[in-house]
Amino acid sequence: MRVSSLTFYTSSLAGMQNQQAAIARLNQQIATGQRLLAPKDDPVAANRALELSDRIALRQQHQSNQQKAELALNYEMTVVQEMRKAMNDARALLTGISPSHDQDLREQHSDLVTAAYKHIKDLANTRDPSGNHIFAGFETAAAPFEHAQAAPGGVNSPATDYRGTLYPDGLRMIEVDTGRELQVNDNLERVIADDADRDGSVEANEHDLLRALDQAAIDLRDPAVTQAQIDAAIATLDAALQALGGVEQRISADQVQLADIQATTQALLTEEENALTDIMELDDTAAIMELQLRQTQLEAAQRAYASTAQLSLFDYL
Repeated sequence: MRVSSLTFYTSSLAGMQNQQAAIARLNQQIATGQRLLAPKDDPVAANRALELSDRIALRQQHQSNQQKAELALNYEMTVVQEMRKAMNDARALLTGISPSHDQDLREQHSDLVTAAYKHIKDLANTRDPSGNHIFAGFETAAAPFEHAQAAPGGVNSPATDYRGTLYPDGLRMIEVDTGRELQVNDNLERVIADDADRDGSVEANEHDLLRALDQAAIDLRDPAVTQAQIDAAIATLDAALQALGGVEQRISADQVQLADIQATTQALLTEEENALTDIMELDDTAAIMELQLRQTQLEAAQRAYASTAQLSLFDYL
C-alpha cells in the first residue's frame, strides 16, 4: 500500500502529540501523587472514589458526633458522682443528729445541711463547657432550679423555687451512627422528686430532695423537732440516691455502647480510607518508568520525523 508524504506527516505529528499529552499527564500525576486527575481517566474508578468519599465524610461526621457524646457523658458522670458524694454527706449529717442533742449542735448540723442543699442545687444547675445547663432538658439556657428565700414566719416555707415547669422535659440525643442515636443528658426528675404530689405543699416536701433538705435544715433549728422529721429527710435522700444510681447506670451503659460504636466506626473508616487511597494514589515507581519510556519513544519519533522530513527525491538522482 502506497503511503503518501502527507499521510506520514499527519500520523507522525498525531503520534507525537499523543505522546506529549501522555507525558504531560504523567508529570501532573507525579506532581500531585494522584492517579485520577479527572473522571475521564477511569470512569468506573472515579465513581467508586466518589462513593467512598461520601461514605468517609459521613463517617467523619459521626466521629465528630461521637466525640461530642463522649464529652457530654463523661461530664455528666463527673457531676452525678459529685452529687452522690454530696447526698451521702447530707445523709451522714442527718443520721448523726437527733432531737436529743443540744441546740448548738443541731444548729451546726443545720448549717452543714444547708451547705449540702446548696451544693446539690448548684450541681443540678451545672453548665457544660459550652454554657448549657446539662439537666435542663431542651431549655438549656435557663437554670432548672432556682433559689428563693423562704417566706417569713414559717418553718414549712421551703426555699427552693423552680423556674418554668417544675421538672424540665427533653432528653437530648445525638446521632452517633446511621440510624443510631445516643442520649446525652438526664433531667433528674426521679432524683430530685418521685411521681408524688409536686404542688409545693408540705406533703410534697417529703418527696422532693431539695425541698426536703431545706426543710430539714429549718427543722433542726426548731426546739420541737422530732425524729420523724429527720427520718423523713433521710428517707427522701435514700430514694434520691437510689434514683441517682439509675442515672449512673444509664450513663455507664451508654459509655460502653459508645465505645463499641467508636471502635467500629474507626475500623470501617480506616478500611474506606485505605480503599480510596488504593484508587486515587499513584504508583510512583510505575509512573516514573512509564514517563521515561514515553520520553524515549517521543525522542525517537521526533528524530525519525526530522530525518524523513529532510529526505528529497533529488538525493537519489
